[in-house]
Amino acid sequence: MNFGKTIKKIRKSKNIKIKDICSTFINQGNYWRIENDETIPSTETFLYILEGLNIDFDEFMFFSNIKLNKYNYFFAKLKQAFNQKDINKLINLKEELNKSDEVNQNIKIFHLSLIIDLSISRLTKASYNQRTVNTLKNYLYNCSNWTYYEVKLLNNCLFIFDLDTCLIFFEKAFNRFIYFSAIQKTGNEEIILSQNIITLCLINNRKTDAYRIYEQINKHKHLIKNVYSKVIMLWLEGMIDFLCFNKMIGKEKVDQALNIFKNLEMDNDYKLHKSWTNTLYDHYKIKSPSAKK
Repeated sequence: MNFGKTIKKIRKSKNIKIKDICSTFINQGNYWRIENDETIPSTETFLYILEGLNIDFDEFMFFSNIKLNKYNYFFAKLKQAFNQKDINKLINLKEELNKSDEVNQNIKIFHLSLIIDLSISRLTKASYNQRTVNTLKNYLYNCSNWTYYEVKLLNNCLFIFDLDTCLIFFEKAFNRFIYFSAIQKTGNEEIILSQNIITLCLINNRKTDAYRIYEQINKHKHLIKNVYSKVIMLWLEGMIDFLCFNKMIGKEKVDQALNIFKNLEMDNDYKLHKSWTNTLYDHYKIKSPSAKK
């Protein structure tokens, strides 16, 4: 059975309407194209659809009998396990990956095995293996012509690097954003990476760098290409206004962005941005009403 047809079959069997799955993250037109096998969704969009269908990755694979390439298969399982903070699933995934000969033959599979190790360390609050960190760092440093893969790799191992290294890598990534946008390859990868970097800058009291990157992205309006990315930019604009320029309207923009995520029942995005909001407010010793609830 085809990918889109499987999604459609599951949705109809559960009497779920398309409008109940779609939101700012994916509009009904793009969803319709996915169901009709006119396009293949990104991993993030795929997991979002599974959440809307109330089905997990393994169940979908059972129903569909589709064989994804190993990288996409393991990456989807990694994202789901990490979002669920399920350490046992990550450990089992690592064991499953190690049984594959490709872990020593395919650079993408090898990198994925490293990210699984780092994700386990992050959730258990253990120290990162420095050899693993250096392996990924050297790969990104030595890659002179970044593609979508390198941007995606950086987004998924950003937490292991110091801020100055992150800023160097961001500049390499940004130089490719215009090209990616032209071929519509990255979904929201550019905005998500920018948001991660700006948040790290603010946590490290690098307000000038945070504002510079925000302006860098904001000048390229074509990168802000859907409602989802606009909500993220609203949250970032609010943080910049409030924390960098002490404008109270910034706090209102942050609350507005949080409310949009909440009202649209985008639970993962709401929880993520609420957590970041509370972390930044605590860091700058700002009382947050949402932190008290």
